[in-house]
Amino acid sequence: MQLTSFTDLHMTDYNMATGKGIFDADSFRFEAELFFYLQGQDCLGIRLGRHDKGISTKALEDYLTLHKTEIRKQIKPEIQGLREEGRQQLIKLAM
Repeated sequence: MQLTSFTDLHMTDYNMATGKGIFDADSFRFEAELFFYLQGQDCLGIRLGRHDKGISTKALEDYLTLHKTEIRKQIKPEIQGLREEGRQQLIKLAM
C-alpha cells in the first residue's frame, strides 16, 4: 500500500484540517478521509475517517502508524496555505 496524494485539503477548525488521502493498494485506488491535527506549522497527529469499503480499516490504520513521519513531511508544505485559507474564510465571515 502507498499513499500517493491528498485532495480536498481544508481547515475544519483552528488547529485541524481534513482531506482525502489517495491510496494505491493491489493495483486499485482507494480514498480515505484523513484528519490532521496541527500546531503552528507542524502536523502533530493523523487520524483515519471514513474510507472506501474495498480496504480494511486495520490496514489503513497500520499504514498510518508505520508511515506517520513520512506523511507529516508530505503535509507540512501544505499547512501554511491551509492556515491562510482558514484566515481568509474567517475574514469573510466577520464582514
